[in-house]
Amino acid sequence: MKGKTMFNETEGKQLGGWLILVGIGVVLNVVGNLSELLVEANILNLILLLAACYLAYLFFSKHYLFPRIYICIQLITLFIILVVLATDTMPSENEWTLLIGVAGVLIWVPYMLLSKRVKETFVEKKPYQFRR
Repeated sequence: MKGKTMFNETEGKQLGGWLILVGIGVVLNVVGNLSELLVEANILNLILLLAACYLAYLFFSKHYLFPRIYICIQLITLFIILVVLATDTMPSENEWTLLIGVAGVLIWVPYMLLSKRVKETFVEKKPYQFRR
């Protein structure tokens, strides 16, 4: 007989459907941050790479924290884009980056919040919720 643990031990749904696109984005984010670190080694690029790797770990382990952390990173990215835009220091060649960042927030944040598949997939290591 298994001993009780503090975490639910359910597998949830497989990574599939629209989550495949999210996964591709997560992997490309790791690759992009790694290439940025190789081009210009600084503490910011290192932090971004570590955050991207942590997010990839959460995604592929179907950890229950993935949607929350993903939303936070998306919103922080949008905030940074808006700050850069407000200071008018964005070069014109980065217009696609702006468009992709805004589109990512508008599409993926509601998906993470409302999708039944997200709620059923990211269940690993979720603490038990005690009911009375």
